[in-house]
Amino acid sequence: MESKINEQLKSKTFSLTDKKNKMNYKLKIFLYEESIGLSAYEAKENFDTEYKKEFSYEELLELSNIFKMYESIDDIYDEFFDNFEESDISLNIENLNFIVSFKAKLMKKTENINFILIQQKIKIGNLVYCLSNSNEIDDLKKKIDSLKNKIDNYFGFALDYDIEEFDKLFKEIKTYTRIIGGVQDFNLILNGIKKTVNKKIKNIKLLMRATIDGNSSSTFHQKCDNKSFTLVLVITDKNRRFGGFASTAWDQSGSYKTDTQSFIFSFDNQEVYYPKNINSQSAIYCYSSYGPTFGNGHDFYIANSCTDNNSSYDNTSSYHYNTQGRKNVLAMEYNFKVLDYEVFQIEFS
Repeated sequence: MESKINEQLKSKTFSLTDKKNKMNYKLKIFLYEESIGLSAYEAKENFDTEYKKEFSYEELLELSNIFKMYESIDDIYDEFFDNFEESDISLNIENLNFIVSFKAKLMKKTENINFILIQQKIKIGNLVYCLSNSNEIDDLKKKIDSLKNKIDNYFGFALDYDIEEFDKLFKEIKTYTRIIGGVQDFNLILNGIKKTVNKKIKNIKLLMRATIDGNSSSTFHQKCDNKSFTLVLVITDKNRRFGGFASTAWDQSGSYKTDTQSFIFSFDNQEVYYPKNINSQSAIYCYSSYGPTFGNGHDFYIANSCTDNNSSYDNTSSYHYNTQGRKNVLAMEYNFKVLDYEVFQIEFS
């Protein structure tokens, strides 16, 4: 929160239940100098998720006509937020967003207002545990770097997509994918794109899916060659989920390609892995008998007829993409059998 908190901060706390998910939460409404904040978290001793949002006076006025009779944040808080009970509030969790609905009767008229609280903090307990159980300096540094990477790739909406934009893109890709789970996975991809391409996504188009279009490398090249800004998603027969992003177009040249905007990622680890050397010339490898292949060595390689054999491999740790020395972080094994893989093309605004 950027606003400076009042010395005499007003706040009100409610205990609420999300009936759908059978979870108990604490909702706190508090008053800043120029805005009203809402915070919610799981009502348990070691909660690992917190949701927050702050609304300026102007935003509050836009949310509903009922606020337009008031002249200040204090008036809104005193006349509205201090005049309802827990029975006037309902909540729901949708796509990892905490949706709070207020039902208020003002000026003899019942009004409904929704606030969407964005997930802000996650698995903070892991940080404390990690730091308190690290004896070696090198081990400690690796764990801190890993946690920083997770935090960077997890929090917030990449590139400040508004709710409508984010939901539209998420629903669009979910129509075609069997590999992306929830908003958490999609947000991981968006944060990777934010750090490399730094543009907002306009459209996402499915180019191929192995279990529908065919698992051969020739099918991959037929449908994906000469296409730039592609997203590859992989799921193994052991349900490990990972992928890679390349801005450089695929072809059958039998050569490595430079791509300063490429990265690979693991949905299971919730981590993005960027090139060790941004100027390296081995971001992706293009060959007629290979499926999508990232890195020199290779960090990961999808074999011809990949759903019929275990010739694909995960060689992460010592090649193009920085996994901080950890081996096989994507598939958790060197050779693996692909259950399915998908390739999307991304169009930017």
